[in-house]
Amino acid sequence: MSVADHLYARYKALALSAGAALLLEQPDADLAGEARALAADARAASAEHPRQAEQLAACATAADALAQLPRAIDEVRATHRRLRAAMFAAGHCEYVPCGTHAHQEALHG
Repeated sequence: MSVADHLYARYKALALSAGAALLLEQPDADLAGEARALAADARAASAEHPRQAEQLAACATAADALAQLPRAIDEVRATHRRLRAAMFAAGHCEYVPCGTHAHQEALHG
């Protein structure tokens, strides 16, 4: 698992927690702090992993937006979409089962 994949997994867990908190109208007091920590980790990793810079920058931006919930819901949605697109462009197969998309041959031979 790449660094970007690991941080993306952390982001997804936070996004799920944020969604549940919004749905239940019960703010998660730890969410903002965890999101800020994720953003800092993604920025730090970017210096060490320049080939993943686009994905790591998108992760940091999305995590920063999560820290602003519920005030910035539109920004959260937009940054979430950009992060998903960056991960997919790098070959992350989460949203399209391998073998059903043109990228499959390039990624998996």
